[in-house]
Order: sequence, then structure tokens, then C-alpha cells
Amino acid sequence: MFSAPVFTFESRYHLRRPTFWVIALVFFAIALTDMVAKGSEGNAFFFVNSPLQIFQTTIWYTIFGILAAAAFVAETFVRDTHNRTEELILATPIRKSRYLATRFWAAFGMALLAFSAYLPGMVIGSLIPGLNSYAIGPLRLDAYLLSYGLIALPNLFLVSAIAFGLAARTRNLAITYAGAIVLVMFYLASLLMVGVDVINFEQYRLWALADPFGFYALEEQALAWTVHQYNTLIPPISGTFIGNRLLWLAIATAIWLSSYVGYSLQLPSHQGGKSAIRQRSQSPLSQPLPSAAGTPQQGRMARGYWGYASLGQDAEVRYLRWRRPALKGRDRLRQWLHRSRFETGMILQGRAFLLLTAGGLTSLVMAAIGSRSFNYSNPSTDILIHSANLYFEYILFAIIVVYSAEVMWRDRTLRLQSVIDATPVANGVLLLAKLTALFVIITLNLLLAMAVMMAYQLLNGYTNLQVPLYLQMLFLEHGPYFYITAALALFTQVVTRRKYLGMALVVLISLSHIPLDALGWYHNLYRFAATNDIEYSPMNGYGGLFIGHLWYVLYWSLFAAVLMLLAFIVWPRGTEQTHLWRTWRQGWRQAHRTVKRSLAGLVLLFCWGRHLDWLQHDGREPLSAGGERGNGGGDRNPL
Repeated sequence: MFSAPVFTFESRYHLRRPTFWVIALVFFAIALTDMVAKGSEGNAFFFVNSPLQIFQTTIWYTIFGILAAAAFVAETFVRDTHNRTEELILATPIRKSRYLATRFWAAFGMALLAFSAYLPGMVIGSLIPGLNSYAIGPLRLDAYLLSYGLIALPNLFLVSAIAFGLAARTRNLAITYAGAIVLVMFYLASLLMVGVDVINFEQYRLWALADPFGFYALEEQALAWTVHQYNTLIPPISGTFIGNRLLWLAIATAIWLSSYVGYSLQLPSHQGGKSAIRQRSQSPLSQPLPSAAGTPQQGRMARGYWGYASLGQDAEVRYLRWRRPALKGRDRLRQWLHRSRFETGMILQGRAFLLLTAGGLTSLVMAAIGSRSFNYSNPSTDILIHSANLYFEYILFAIIVVYSAEVMWRDRTLRLQSVIDATPVANGVLLLAKLTALFVIITLNLLLAMAVMMAYQLLNGYTNLQVPLYLQMLFLEHGPYFYITAALALFTQVVTRRKYLGMALVVLISLSHIPLDALGWYHNLYRFAATNDIEYSPMNGYGGLFIGHLWYVLYWSLFAAVLMLLAFIVWPRGTEQTHLWRTWRQGWRQAHRTVKRSLAGLVLLFCWGRHLDWLQHDGREPLSAGGERGNGGGDRNPL
């Protein structure tokens, strides 16, 4: 069942890819800076490297380990289809165990090795001198090893088994990522059903067992711990926790075995059927280009797609002069609308989107049901959106990261990039169309959340729906972060020209607040897409803080516009792969002066936004102390 040559080949293949080293560096950097940031601030009572804290942090890291699992396991079984080598491999007398099992264990081993970089990051971060002595406890290597064996290994194996099953059956990375995101939805659903504000002890064990990552199963016996127990004891490996681990390990094994047994060493049927024919007929690539030959009239100039042709009496072309058409603004607008409709339709018609929509609908319903605060108050709009915010922070962010890579690489995966580049469509049209598709997906998710929450209110007899407040909180308070993140995700894909590198870079930038906390930099002006922490109150609304929030939204929107202009300049036209720096420099040289002036203007406006520092309402102790020192000390306070 195991083939050493195949294992060696797959391992070396992944080790030679930049993806492995980038993912390993991301996990190392996140763990190191996270530990330094927590150790610098301190927690007054609990050690940031206590055994229970190490277990909890490992669970949080395994959620982001989905990226590592899909980058190695799913890519292994999609690679042959994308490279058109599947026919050659299946034509050889290769055994099923060598083709599937050995390749899976090699990919899983590489994913686990890259993910394991968090361990030295956490250990080194806790040993850095100068940290708060009340926040750092003794080094507990047993806690690191136990958390790795009981949390990291089962969770990564579960994600890898799901990625293996979906990728081997569908040969589609988008569906594979959708399945992994649905797994995170299960995790969030269990957390929401246990309770956001008030813990539901009546159904605690049920939902703790349903959590695939084991967070509340770990927390069960530690809820009543004292500070000393929290800082010194290893979480007990018994009860609900061991039941949760055995349950999901059995589920992962069953998924892997069913996928292995059901896999057939035959080429999947990708065509045939009326639906496929209908899709090909509706695709803009299947429509014939307007012909250069018009009505056969003597001496008439017929306009073609690329130029003009003088036609003879028998429709014979006597004179043909090609020139690039001068497209007007109306033509470019029509191209953008047509291309945006196509990009959006490709996403909405995919099975991955249907899977994500079904999982998202279930998660949002559980977010509403799991808001235990309703035992003490009405299901008002602000409480419901507060509960759904957990869904937005994890699921909607993951959807943006996945689909930014999907819309960018779909044409190249299907070998259609050269065909699209041969059409007279500007780079800006292609870029904006893909960005528009991402904006549509974000908007649909926000509207879905609004519909679910309003339906839940009506079912509970609460008729004060407050539609304007829904729109304000969803699209003005929470929504801007995701729209700006979509621009960042598309920018990283364009600039790096590597799918997984671009995805990892988005995650790294979005988590940049961790190293900034370690450095003591808390200002919103250099924390990506950060705004003031504002909360809606039924008594006085936002208390006059919403205007400052909108100023920060404008500031980061300018940043997103700068990213889009840079992406437009370095847009990868053509299939030739050259050095990144060379293509960036070539794109800058070929960019029109108007584009460069617009970029300079946006950069100046963005830099002028540094004057927004007066809007900062952070509440950090260093800033408060600085304010007191600026006023001459607390003794001058008349109160």
C-alpha cells in the first residue's frame, strides 16, 4: 500500500514549491508575534503559555490550517487534471494504493510539516526577554506535545480527508475549499449553539461533541478552574474531550476510506449532457466574433471587430486594413457589464457556491437560535447582528480568499487565457469585472444574513424589523471591511501570480494586527481596514462615533483604490511566464500617463489621511497615559 519512490517524489515536489515555505513562514510568524503580543500586554491572572492556553491557541491555528491542507492535499489530486497528465498516469499499470494512498500520505505529511512551524514560533516567542513576567509562565513542553497530538494531528487529518475526498471526486479546488469552509461552519455553529453571551449548559455536551475542532469539549472541565489550576494543570484527557476526538477521528477515517474505495482509476466524464451543451452555448467564448465580411455590395466599407474591410461584388475582400478599434466609454461600460455578468454567473452556477450558501444559511440560523441573550431581552436587530458577526469574521472572509483565487485562475486553468487576451478587452475591464463578481458575492451574503435574521424575528413575534438599521450595520459598519479585503485579495493574486502565495499573503496581512500589537502599534491608520470599535446602543445609537467610522472607511477605500490601480498596471496579459520584477517594470513603463497621475493623486490623498489620527478611540492604556501626560498630569484634573 506504500510506495517509497512515489512518496519521495511527492515530498520533493512540495518542498521545491514556494508554497510550502511561505505557509511554514506564515504559521511561524503568526505564532511568534502572537505570543510576543500577549506576553507584552499580560493578562493580569493567566499565563499566556499555560497548558490550557496552548491547547486553545492550537485549536485556533488549526482553523487556518485548512489553507495548508488544501494547498497540498487537494492540489495533489487536481494537479494531474490541470496539467493534462492524468491520461498518461492512468494508462500505466499503477496500483490504486500507490496512486491514492501514498500520494495522500505524502501530501498530508507536507501539510503537517508546514503547519508545525507554529510550534517553534510559540516556544521562541515565550522565551524572548523583556516580556511581562506576570504573563509568562514556565516552559511546558508536555503541553506543546499533547496539544500537537490531540488537537493538531486529528484536526489536520480531518481537513485533509475532506480535501482528499472532494478533490479526488470533483477535480475542483473551489469545491474542495467550499467543503473545508463548511467544516468551519460546523465549528461556528457549535460555538453559537453553546452560547455567545450565556452558556447553554443543558445542551453543552451535545454541541461540544458536534464541534469538529474540539474547543468547548476542551473547555468543559476547565470552566470551574481557579487561576492556579488554569496556569498549571494539563486539561484532563477524558470525558467529552476524548469522546470528541474519537468521534471526529472516526468520521475522518470513514471519509478517507469511502473516498479511497469509491475512487475509480478512470478518467472522469467532464462533458456530455444537455446542461454542458447549454453552458457552452451560453459562454461568451463560444459566441462567434463579428465577421469582417458584411453585405456583399460593391465598394461598401464593412466594419469588422478589429477594423474595416472594403468588400467586392462577390463578397471577396479586395482591401483590408486592420487597426485597433478606438473603444469609447460606452463600449467599455458594455464590456464591463457583460464580463461582470459572466464572471458572476460562473460563480453562482457552480456547485461550490450552492454548498457554501446551504452551509451559510444553516450557520446563520444557528447564529440566531444560539443567541442566549434572548432569554433576557427581545431579539432586536443589534443583538442578532452581533451574533452573526462571528459568521462574517470567519466564513465570509474565507469565501473572499477562495473566490479571489478562483476568478483569477479559472481562465488559466482552462487554458483560455490566450483566447481572452486576443480579444479587444482592456485590462481594466477584466480586473473590474472580477472585482465586481467578488462584490456581488459579498453583497449576497450580507443580504442572506439580513433575510435570515428578519425571518427569525418574525417567527418569534418581533415585528420591529428596523430595515434601515440592518442596512447601516451590515453595509456601512461591517461590510466595508470585506469589500476592502476583496480588493486586497485580488491584488495579491495579480501581483504574486501564484494562487496559494496570494491566498497566504491575504491571511498574513489580515492578521497583521498580531505583530503590530507586539510592537505596540495600535493606531487604525496602519492596521489593515481598521476602524474605531463602535457598538450600537438602542438608547443613543452610535453616540456620535459613526462619522469617525466613515472617515476611516474612506481612508481605507483610498488604499483599496491604490491597490486596484497597481493591479491594473501589472495585470498579467498573456501566457508567458517571466520574472515578476521584470513584468512589474514593463507594466509600469507601458502604463499611460493618466493612470500614473491618478495613482499619484490617490497616494497623496491616502497620505493626507494621516490627519485622521484625531479620530482614534482605542482605549489602550498607553494612549490614555499619554493623554494624561499631555494635560499636565492627573493632579490638574478639577474633578
